[in-house]
Amino acid sequence: MTADLFARDAVAEFTRQINQEIALLLKQLIEEKHLYQRVRFDEDRIFKLADSIGARVLNSRENRLIFREQVYDLTVKARWVPATGTVMELSTDREAPMPVGTLILLNVRLFCTSCHEKNVFSPVYFEDAANKAGSSEPTLQLVFVAYQCQHCKGAPEGILIRREGWKFSLDGRSPMEELELPAYIPKKEQALYRDGLIAGYAGKQLAAVFYLRCFIEQFARRQVGMLNKRKTGDEIMDAYAKLLPEEKRSLMPSLKDWYDKLSEPIHAADEEAAERIFDTARQAIENHFDIRRVLGIPEVDKAKESDAGLTSSQP
Repeated sequence: MTADLFARDAVAEFTRQINQEIALLLKQLIEEKHLYQRVRFDEDRIFKLADSIGARVLNSRENRLIFREQVYDLTVKARWVPATGTVMELSTDREAPMPVGTLILLNVRLFCTSCHEKNVFSPVYFEDAANKAGSSEPTLQLVFVAYQCQHCKGAPEGILIRREGWKFSLDGRSPMEELELPAYIPKKEQALYRDGLIAGYAGKQLAAVFYLRCFIEQFARRQVGMLNKRKTGDEIMDAYAKLLPEEKRSLMPSLKDWYDKLSEPIHAADEEAAERIFDTARQAIENHFDIRRVLGIPEVDKAKESDAGLTSSQP
C-alpha cells in the first residue's frame, strides 16, 4: 500500500503540473495565434518532468514502474476533460480524489468589437464535440468554447480548438477575428489590408499577397486621383512615387518595388513563393506608412480624378 500511495502522489503532482502548462499553451493559442495556426506541447518537457518528479518522490523500482505506467496512460491514451479554472478530480469509494488530465480554459485577452479594444474574455460555455460523437480516439478532441467580454458582457464569441495528441490548433472562430491594425494604415483601404492579413494567417497565401497588392495600388490610385482610370500598376506606382518628397524617398521602402514583387507569385500562381514573401512584404509596407507618419507626409484624398500626367494604357 505504501508503494501505491507514493506512486499516486507522484502521478497527482505530475498531472497538476501538466494541466497548468497546457492551460497556458491554450491561452497562447487563443490570444496569439490565428485561424488554422497551431501550438505544440514539447514532448521532451513531459519526459523531463516525469523523470524529475519520479526521482524526487519515489524510492523504489516498483514505485517508478507504477508511476511510469500511469503517466503513460495519462499522456498517451487519455481524453482530457475541458474545465474552467481548475483541475478536475475523480474519486472512488476506496481512494482519495485524483487529478485527471484537464484542458483548463483560462481567461484570455481578445479584441472586443463592441468595446473597440482588447479586454478580458471569460469562458462561459464549452463542449467536447468529439466526445459527444462517441469518438474512439481519445487523443483526438474538438472542443468548442464560448467566451464573453467581461467589460461589455456582450454576445459570446466562439472558438473551436482541435487537439491531436500534443498538437492544438485553432480551427474556427465566430465571428471572424477582428485584427487591430496600426493607426498609420490608411482607413479607406484598411479592409483590403485586414483581409490580406486574415488570408495569410488562414494559410491562403496567394489571396494574401493579392490583397496586399490591391491595398497599395488602391492607396496609390487615390493619392494620384486615378481611382477609376484604366492605368497599369507601374504607371500608378510611378506617379505615386513622384508625389513623395524627393529627398525622403530613399528613407522608405518603395511601394512600386513591392507591387512588382507581390505580382510575381500572383502571375505564377505560386503558393509557396507567396508564402515566402508575405511577411517580408507586410513588414516593408507597414514600414512605408509608418515613415510617412514620422515624416509628416499628408495623405491626399482627391475629390475629382485627374490623369496626373499619366499616359493611357493599352486596352
